[in-house]
Amino acid sequence: MSCRNLVLPPEILHAILSRAIARHLDDVLAASSSSPASPSHEDPDAQIGALVTALLAVSCQVRQTALLILSSAFGIALSRVGLWRLEDRPWPKIESVRRILHRKFDFGADRDLLIRLMTRSACPEPPILAVYLYAHVLNEISAHHFEPMVLPVQGGGEPLAVDSESTAHYFEVHTMNQYAASPTAFRELLWARLEHAFAAGTIARTYGKVMLSINTTWERIEDFASSIDAETPPSSVSTLTKIICDLVAVLHTMRAHEEHFMGSWPHTVPADVAIGAERLAEWFDLFYAMVEWDYAGESADDLREAALDFADDFHARLMDLCHAGGANQEELSEGAGETETESQSVLPESCPP
Repeated sequence: MSCRNLVLPPEILHAILSRAIARHLDDVLAASSSSPASPSHEDPDAQIGALVTALLAVSCQVRQTALLILSSAFGIALSRVGLWRLEDRPWPKIESVRRILHRKFDFGADRDLLIRLMTRSACPEPPILAVYLYAHVLNEISAHHFEPMVLPVQGGGEPLAVDSESTAHYFEVHTMNQYAASPTAFRELLWARLEHAFAAGTIARTYGKVMLSINTTWERIEDFASSIDAETPPSSVSTLTKIICDLVAVLHTMRAHEEHFMGSWPHTVPADVAIGAERLAEWFDLFYAMVEWDYAGESADDLREAALDFADDFHARLMDLCHAGGANQEELSEGAGETETESQSVLPESCPP
């Protein structure tokens, strides 16, 4: 290998290569959620290390700079004897995290998985990879709320009580610590991943409990109403009416709070992107079920009116989100005949959650 090639100022070359390697790593890890089993992923070394392998063959200066960047980013010793080389390859570490990123987690149903991830955080990956891993964990916690549970502690310590909120906080702290320890050149792309995870967390904290409460109350109303007949005592009918009125009041309060919340949204990631198409569709279905409820009475009319406001809003936002993601108009509108008073939930396959 000749060293008599064009030589750039070291700081400029370092900045250029850092950006290129960071972008390549981000592309590789981001692709894991969309096509984890595609043929291009069969050989991790070839797919993940393609850019770096090419850089190492450009010139001595480029090779040495690229190896310095990789050594610093992944905590791998660098041999500077003769032709510079890393003492170990970063690809297996990258591949290990990449395989996790395409998994969907349900911590409520898989307590052991949560224990393994929390144990893994005590012996973290290189900071860059830890940020990707923890950001994914935060996204999954936001998407799949779980009830409080007790986790055993290694060494016979006091069992640890956790829930969605405390677990999210635990990983947020670890994520920011690892972000701060990451090389500066990688932080811009890392922050984009963190922003999405933090935005999803804001959505979960803002909507999670209230939507769960609304859904639970609605199920209670449906069950109660199904038992109402001509022989039902007036006191029972009054109880149902009160539950309905209470839910209407909750919806009015939620509408006022949501307008303020959306108006002061603190993240660069759009709120509806953080909510996601799957969740918007679920919310639409919930409120549209209230709109179509055939129970008679003034309180039921009030509920249908309040629910229609949310159903129309969530339906419109779902369509906008899917259009922005390139969903086909025919897929969006198929079977979704709309009138002034009704909408139909359609979540096309090309608009993934």
